Amino acid sequence: MISRIETNILVNPFTNYNYYDILIDGISLEETIFKNLNIEIKKGLVSTFLNWLSNPSERETVWKRTLPEIDQTTFLPILMCGEDLDLLCDVIIAETVTDNNYVYWKRFGLDIGNGENMPKSIGKNVQWFMNSSEIIFDKNQYSEVLNKFRKYLNEENGNLCYK
Repeated sequence: MISRIETNILVNPFTNYNYYDILIDGISLEETIFKNLNIEIKKGLVSTFLNWLSNPSERETVWKRTLPEIDQTTFLPILMCGEDLDLLCDVIIAETVTDNNYVYWKRFGLDIGNGENMPKSIGKNVQWFMNSSEIIFDKNQYSEVLNKFRKYLNEENGNLCYK
């Protein structure tokens, strides 16, 4: 089944700033991933596509992995701790594959790397969630959502967070 991906504006409970969230079939990405899992992770994870990653190499790593070449696999950091806003805390990884028409988030897991050789090592040591389900997107719709985030990354004073 093909899922719909879109964005919505939410409030970060740690900063009280508004931000773009990713919705899958109308449900937040965080809730979509965790709805059938019993995992001890602090709620309030936010998208890694936001301009909140201040480390340029972390941001570059995320964006290089958003849309892999056809039939290639990347381990995309998709959610990060909304309090620390980096790839060193709780980071959710999506095993990502594409074909000509679709993007597949095959499975999800928690990055359990030790922070060495960051950010290149992100996604190398992942505790995969046993009951996570594959999510499939129309490639054009997926790209449209990514372009909304890119728009703000490319603007000189682009800022997705505001009070």
